[in-house]
Amino acid sequence: MLIISFLKKLIVFIMIAVAIVSVCSPVSAAVPQENPDTAPVIFSGVSFFQFYSNVLDSVLAKNQTAIAADVQVSPYANVPPSVTDSFSNFLSAAGNLCGRILGLDDSISDIEMLLAESRFTEAAPVKSAALKNLAAAEENLNTIEQAVGIAGNQFNIQNTAGDSSSQAYAVVLDDIIRIKNFLDLYQSLLQEQQKEILNERMLPSSDITINITPKSAYVGDIVNVGGTLSANGQPLGNRNIEILLNGSQYLTLTTDSRGNYFSPLQVPYRYVSEIQIQSLYYPQTGDVGNYDLALSPSISLKILFYSALLTIDTDTNVYPGRDISIIGQFNYGSSPIADNRKIEISLDNIPFTESEVSATFTKTISLPADTAIGNHLITVSVTAIGRYAPVAANAILTVIKVIPVLLTSDLPFVVFIPGSFNVHGKLNSEIGPLTQVPIVMTFEGKQLNVVSSDDGTFRATVRSNMGFGLLGSQSLEFTVMPVEPWQINLTVSHRVMTVYTVNCGVFFLILALLGIILPRRLNFRIRPPAKQKLPQSVVMTQSAFSATVASNVAENNSTDFDFSDRNAPAGRLFYWYRIVIRLVQKVSGLLLQPNQTLREYIDDTGKITGAAGKTILEFTRLIEKVVYSPHQVTEDEVNNGEQLANKIRESLGK
Repeated sequence: MLIISFLKKLIVFIMIAVAIVSVCSPVSAAVPQENPDTAPVIFSGVSFFQFYSNVLDSVLAKNQTAIAADVQVSPYANVPPSVTDSFSNFLSAAGNLCGRILGLDDSISDIEMLLAESRFTEAAPVKSAALKNLAAAEENLNTIEQAVGIAGNQFNIQNTAGDSSSQAYAVVLDDIIRIKNFLDLYQSLLQEQQKEILNERMLPSSDITINITPKSAYVGDIVNVGGTLSANGQPLGNRNIEILLNGSQYLTLTTDSRGNYFSPLQVPYRYVSEIQIQSLYYPQTGDVGNYDLALSPSISLKILFYSALLTIDTDTNVYPGRDISIIGQFNYGSSPIADNRKIEISLDNIPFTESEVSATFTKTISLPADTAIGNHLITVSVTAIGRYAPVAANAILTVIKVIPVLLTSDLPFVVFIPGSFNVHGKLNSEIGPLTQVPIVMTFEGKQLNVVSSDDGTFRATVRSNMGFGLLGSQSLEFTVMPVEPWQINLTVSHRVMTVYTVNCGVFFLILALLGIILPRRLNFRIRPPAKQKLPQSVVMTQSAFSATVASNVAENNSTDFDFSDRNAPAGRLFYWYRIVIRLVQKVSGLLLQPNQTLREYIDDTGKITGAAGKTILEFTRLIEKVVYSPHQVTEDEVNNGEQLANKIRESLGK
């Protein structure tokens, strides 16, 4: 039998071994994977140069957004460590180059416009700035060319002619040549514009004067403007003159045959302290190339107008859906007071309402019901009218919601069930009584709906049904659900005592019947047993307990209390205290008398027991707590009693 068992085990072992070998063989035959920490990193020259080419194509297309996107993804590019710096330089130079090309476009366009107007003096500095921009662009292109060369050496392009990497490299070089041609074109355009600027010295010098009377005026009033246009001392007649206000074209005049121009000019309604007025002549049609531009000196015109100070006041705390009052006042100082002004009220910079008001006004508006809780900006702006300048004032509004206050006057303290009771109360808030507000009262899981009256008061009768308890408490819950947007819901709960009268009557009747019938049926008689477990709810007198303790200590027997069971926590606690009493008796020579309380006995022996007396008193208080109250002894108290007994024994040297 042993041989057969051994052969069975051997066959099973061989079958398992064959299965493992058959499963593992394909794995062992596969090519092992490389260790990522030691495997060489392979960089793709094709991808690298294609990335360079895409960036340069964006430069040629003047697409700064595409270049910025390439810069964003550049940290994730597979770049050889040896070209990391040149790679960063390439991207930075490409972005700068694109920006400079866009700047050259703007400069050349501005120069062409200035030359068309024969404004050669203004065109010269623009041209100089454009040349500096062109030189910087050429430096950016040199940086790009150097970065591409470094990358070519890294990927050994000179020894890989004809493969994909060298072809991608050639495309990048072609992009560089195209950019060079692009910059050469800008160079040619700037040189042509430079020739036109130099020819300005060949043109007759133009000159224009200006005069304004009076030098100050109210907005809307009329002033006179005039002057003379000439070239090399000769008047230029029938030429258009532009009147500029703060550099902007305002009025077009024409010179007479003597080159003079004159016209009344209405002061614009610009409520500023002053404006600068100039006259401008620039060659047009047949004058282009024959005369240069002329710009007069700037003359200041003092602007007069009436100004006012606007102050507004409103409630700091407001409520959504309710009216708010805005009190405003204009202070014109020494200026004449306007009869009416048109105001616009905005909430958080959104126009809200318009109105015409006097110098002192009160405007009432209704705050939208969906206004969010928090701070909001109220703006009162006054439009300009004639000589009166615009003015505006702001104030901060704090939007809050009303918190209802529930006041109840006759809420019962005790509720008898079954039955009914009345509830009377009032809803109030910081803005006054809350009228027509639904209130839901919940008692014993049942709901009662009432509505507050016009003065906020409400009255209801709550009815209760039979229950299963005797005495207890129930929650009377009030849920205030205002319908107005400026109020919030409120839930208030009150506890009331409940007395189930029918249940209590039945309970006491049963107790009475049991007290009368059971003693007779069971021939019950009261007699003190030899050993009876008293419930801990029974309060003993200290003298009775002391007598029992004294007797048990003398006889070394268990007490009449429930301490005889050594397995119970109370029995084990009393066991340790009995040891302590015997130690005290041995040390003091005094016995615990039947008419003596434990506290009296401990006090009498305190001088003899010395330092241990404090610990004995602590243990005694624990025993009194157990005996004289319904306290249930815990395991922690038993362990504490054992520790106190050992501590007392060590202190007494026993």
